[in-house]
Amino acid sequence: MERLGAFYARQAPSEPGLVMPRARKTSRFHKNCSPANPRDSAAEIQQRIGQALQLLQRQGLDTATGLALGFTLLCATNTGASRMPGSPWPPRRNSALDGLEAWLKERFLAQLSQTGEANPEPMLRRLILHAGPHKTGTSALQAVLRERQFAAFYYPSSGQWPDGAHHNLVFSLIPELRRPDAEALEPQHLLEQLQDELSAVQHDTLLISSEFLSTGCAARVVAWLVEQGIAQPDGIRALLVERELRSRAASLYNQAVKDPYVGETRSPQEWLAEEEAKLRLEPMVADQQAAGTKVEVLPYAPAESLVQRLLVAAGAKEEELPDQVSWRNMSMSGPVLMALLEVNRTVSGPEERIARRTELLQSIRPAFAPSSPMLFEGAAEVSV
Repeated sequence: MERLGAFYARQAPSEPGLVMPRARKTSRFHKNCSPANPRDSAAEIQQRIGQALQLLQRQGLDTATGLALGFTLLCATNTGASRMPGSPWPPRRNSALDGLEAWLKERFLAQLSQTGEANPEPMLRRLILHAGPHKTGTSALQAVLRERQFAAFYYPSSGQWPDGAHHNLVFSLIPELRRPDAEALEPQHLLEQLQDELSAVQHDTLLISSEFLSTGCAARVVAWLVEQGIAQPDGIRALLVERELRSRAASLYNQAVKDPYVGETRSPQEWLAEEEAKLRLEPMVADQQAAGTKVEVLPYAPAESLVQRLLVAAGAKEEELPDQVSWRNMSMSGPVLMALLEVNRTVSGPEERIARRTELLQSIRPAFAPSSPMLFEGAAEVSV
């Protein structure tokens, strides 16, 4: 209501004429929408105020300011305060305008409650991206972020995948990366969700986590968050994890065979030969830097403390760290991996692959085991 009071604080009761709030290009307003004649009908006044609002909005003023100007003009007219020196009209109220004055005041107050001090401009927050890459403890970290709160940053629920990653946020903005099982939103719907969620959040830093941010799309995601007023354009940080290449490759191949929507059918050696270039960290770092981020690379080993180290790098306090972390999305044992590889080569539908995978995991023991680079024995050497 301070803004409303300011409009009337500038009105001098004894001063003839109407003192207008400062606005850009007000000369046309004064010329075309000057104070109304008290003898005008309510319909004529309403039409002139409508023209004034349209003109003010074209000149860049918000609706609340335009309504305030119209309301101020009408009040001055109806009390005779708009009488210019030498005016033949005596100061008096026009009863035809009383209802219109109340209507315009109600509209102004309603608009002010939506756009004024009661609903301030959204906070621009610092941004931290955790970009993985895949198979570097990401699922374990995202589970902790989903379940806990931290003083230094906020982890939005909007755009989350069921496991806590922000894959749906990325898929909503980058259509070519969408999986068949994605729950992508239209960007405008995603924006509305984020704005609604963040309106009640006081943190000045956001943490977004998705392995897909290391696949060449970081610049587009950052640009959207900045353009939509979610994140500050400066001081963006990116966290990446470096894992020994052959070890990560073995884990990633295991995941490609296990995922029913990927359904990998190539042999380990064929897969490594064709995917080697995509496994290197240097292009991922360059992609993050192209997005305007300051990149910090953490070592994967020792894996036992990786999640805690990532949280500290994001700003978490020591007392906020979990004592123990449950590892998620573990690799299948060698026998299960080879059996499921044959299933992928003969079954094309994800539903049947899921059913067959469940059977294999229940019938073969051990079902899970750490992935081993020995999987690629006989493949050409891969430089780190």
